[in-house]
Amino acid sequence: MRLVRSLRYAILLMSPLPWCAPRPARAESASEPVPPPIGGHVTDPDRKLTREEKRDLEALFGALQTDTKVDIAAWVAPVARADADAVGRRAYEAWHIGRDWKTGALLVLSESGETARLIVPADDPPLSPVQAAQLETALLPLIHQARFAPALRLAAERIGGVLRPLAKTPRPPPPGRRDLRMAARHGAAAMVLIALAIVLDFRRRFT
Repeated sequence: MRLVRSLRYAILLMSPLPWCAPRPARAESASEPVPPPIGGHVTDPDRKLTREEKRDLEALFGALQTDTKVDIAAWVAPVARADADAVGRRAYEAWHIGRDWKTGALLVLSESGETARLIVPADDPPLSPVQAAQLETALLPLIHQARFAPALRLAAERIGGVLRPLAKTPRPPPPGRRDLRMAARHGAAAMVLIALAIVLDFRRRFT
């Protein structure tokens, strides 16, 4: 009897235990939302906005883009808080945000009201990290109540308040470009002086 029990215990030890079995590599990644086709300035695949709200927000974000030359888009997304940044950056790349403009930003609002995330490029972001964090915090009370249209209007107002004054003030060219322009001007002036000297010398010789 003891021999049988010992054999059973040995077989149990040699058998693969459930917690020792290899786990599939990131099985949860299959559940991460895939960015849908872009739906204009505001993408709302699950229709959390009414038709009138969507139309008004399209006009609002379109005017913001025209005034600032910055590609600003928004997505009301079925995304968890932990995935908002990764999925938002995936959408930013898939939708080519900012490719045909100075720069761009994608505002991701989770449908559950968990989070608001402003996705900006690492190079030349339209808003600083502090400004982006302040915007995200300001939107949370609205999206907690599923008030997505007021949240997007507030976002357009805040972003416009930062970017519109900058769009009216011309940016100084980089130092290297400024030096090239100055050298070109000096070169043109020198060519004019040389041509004038040649003409005057020609006149003295033949008069």
